[in-house]
Amino acid sequence: MKATEILATQIETAKGMVVPLLEDLADAPLTSPTPNGGNHPLWIAGHLVFSEGSLTGPLMFGTPHPLAEWKDSFGRGTEPSDDPSQYSVTIPEIIAKWGEIRENTLAQLA
Repeated sequence: MKATEILATQIETAKGMVVPLLEDLADAPLTSPTPNGGNHPLWIAGHLVFSEGSLTGPLMFGTPHPLAEWKDSFGRGTEPSDDPSQYSVTIPEIIAKWGEIRENTLAQLA
């Protein structure tokens, strides 16, 4: 088995574990994980997907970011906001976009 096949299996396994958790949190996307604050599920999910899009596009190949419109909400250096008007996507929409981004990632690995 090639290293790229192992990586593909690992990232798909991780996604398979994370998506059900995100789906459970879809009705409370801005819930703080601790009484002292922290990154809420919507921001974590958006940041993960935005970051994967960064790796398989702009950073590796110099192509435009597939989620450029998410930069102000989920890009590097952003911080979670508990103001829902700061986000134009929902957790189900983020999960759907993750599917698209992941298809590209897997194609790059293949």
